[in-house]
Amino acid sequence: MKNISFYLFLFLFFSCGEEEYRNALRYEVKSYEESRCVEEVCASMSLSYPTYIGHQVDSSINGTIESLITGVIAFEEPAETMALAVSNYLDSFEKFSKEYGSFSDWFIDIDVQETFQNEELLTILLSSSSFLGGAHPNSYQSIINFDIKRGEIVPLKGLKMDFGMLLELVEQKFRIYHEVAEGISLEEDGRFFLNNDQDFFLPGNMGFDKNGLLVLYNPYDIGPYVLGMTVIHLSWQELDGIVSPELKLK
Repeated sequence: MKNISFYLFLFLFFSCGEEEYRNALRYEVKSYEESRCVEEVCASMSLSYPTYIGHQVDSSINGTIESLITGVIAFEEPAETMALAVSNYLDSFEKFSKEYGSFSDWFIDIDVQETFQNEELLTILLSSSSFLGGAHPNSYQSIINFDIKRGEIVPLKGLKMDFGMLLELVEQKFRIYHEVAEGISLEEDGRFFLNNDQDFFLPGNMGFDKNGLLVLYNPYDIGPYVLGMTVIHLSWQELDGIVSPELKLK
């Protein structure tokens, strides 16, 4: 009887693992680098991002990822494709350098990574850093959640969470992160951009990884550039009662 139970366990274990692997979205990482120089000054482009394969919604997800990358590159001059955005960026550098001279290298680095996937949701994190001859380099991160069955972006309000409870928890973590003195409101602290100059708010960038929920405020979202990026991580244990249980299953 013990042997039968053991072999039944093995059958169920490997069957479930095989089913999970078969249903999972798989991907391969694409990398792209290009540069152009005018005399000794150069502009470079570095891209790394996942391309999903073997699923009916892959083309939709891949198209969205490429559109997001294109938007980062072509923030000043719209472009229909990622290749055109790269070409326009290098052309702009060359034209600027020849007309006005450039004393420092330009760069745009973009890295996209999957942070979470289960039967319902896919989360990716897009990280970009750039310098185009301004006062300082710029860094930005964007979290995107996809409906894995439809290949469509899920708006934050579509995530299965209690946003009232989440707001309270994130504010507690935010105060700790920025060492706000006990008994002092965020408004009294004076460092932060608040709704109506007094109300704390959740950011537009939230999504999951294997350990819980990432909550991300980019520079200028809730404070000046010198405040930097605020990244708050909430564990699954802390999210108990806030996040729908099925989202925890990876």
